[in-house]
Amino acid sequence: MKAYQHIALITAIISAGRFVYFFPSMGNGYYVFLAVCLALLLLIGTKSIVLRFSGLFLFAACAASIFANEIPRAYHPWLRLGLFAVVVLLVGPFLSTSLLRKFRHRLFWYMELGLTLIALLSFIGRFVGLSLTQGRYWCGITAHSMLLGIVAANAGVFLLYLLTGNNELTIRQRWTIGGILIVALIMMLGAASRAALLAFIGGSGVSLYVLFKDYSSKVVKKVLVFAIVIVCLWPALEQYTSNVKRKNSGNIIQVDLSSRQDLWERNWEAFNDNPYFGIGFAFETADSSGFGRGRVEPGSSWLAVLSMTGMFGGICVFVIMLWVLLALKKIHGKNKNTAALLYGLFAFYIVHMCAEGYIFSGGSMACFNFWLLLGMIESEASNTVEENFTDNGVNKGSLQNLIQLLTGHSLRKTRSQTRP
Repeated sequence: MKAYQHIALITAIISAGRFVYFFPSMGNGYYVFLAVCLALLLLIGTKSIVLRFSGLFLFAACAASIFANEIPRAYHPWLRLGLFAVVVLLVGPFLSTSLLRKFRHRLFWYMELGLTLIALLSFIGRFVGLSLTQGRYWCGITAHSMLLGIVAANAGVFLLYLLTGNNELTIRQRWTIGGILIVALIMMLGAASRAALLAFIGGSGVSLYVLFKDYSSKVVKKVLVFAIVIVCLWPALEQYTSNVKRKNSGNIIQVDLSSRQDLWERNWEAFNDNPYFGIGFAFETADSSGFGRGRVEPGSSWLAVLSMTGMFGGICVFVIMLWVLLALKKIHGKNKNTAALLYGLFAFYIVHMCAEGYIFSGGSMACFNFWLLLGMIESEASNTVEENFTDNGVNKGSLQNLIQLLTGHSLRKTRSQTRP
């Protein structure tokens, strides 16, 4: 393995481990580690550096929101902005070199494997006493049911891509990946995260659409097979939906996000009061649970952008999201399979962040994964990642290793790699 691959593997283990409640905590040393990784990757073999102005404007919007407001010390806005900058500069799309792109490319696949293993170990942990619960909601080997929800849902989108986007899989590999996918869905339902459920549906739908939109007959066949499998397994799966049903009891709509309504209204009012620069980065208006103690729970990433950084920050984020869509379109033109996964995960986070406010939370692993996804998209769109692909777009260097780790067998060799 090359140096950047070692750094990516160690970073993935430590970062994915932060989801796990019994993994040793590094505290603020984690951010020192990320900063050292960034410095090393910039020093090793760097010939040219690409710096995107959209990132500079976003950091400027965050800093301006702090200057324009008097934020209580308990919120540590400058410290939080610094930690956020370290995370985004290392894994995000704003600062790039050829080596950083290779690092993010490899780190992305390692993190997807890590999330899948966490979902699988959470399921196994229920039988060996390792998994936690939060009341009636499952936490698995994570510290909170919401963490298990996003981990399992993200893994579900990834596993569904592996199952449907790779025609080199053997029958045994398909059964193995399909079984792990069912496990991930069970853990997602047990966590009872409605945002994760909706995000999984949205992300999977987008991924499948991108993958099969030119093959309508194939879509019908695969959807029918998937539907038949779900119908056959529903009696066994239904018991795991009780937590979601219980969480929605009393709501008019069966699956809604009404529990976030108060947070949304508070953020919208904050934006109306300070429409240009917001109320300040990493700050929110008074509430009974966290005001004055530094706790921030915006309830929506998109409203958090508007309330914290105002229209200045909102325009920056909008431009970044627009650039991501253009980059995905470029990736789709050269590699439809990889584009299907990246489109799906991007849709997953777009939906999930409507109800979870971690886009600026440098200490959140969901924030880390979202910006890593954007960094992966930039790397794929740059045409500078030197990886070997099969004709149907499956990455031999990274993806094949993941499939081998998950199933214990290598991909079969076929003469025709045409999709599908």
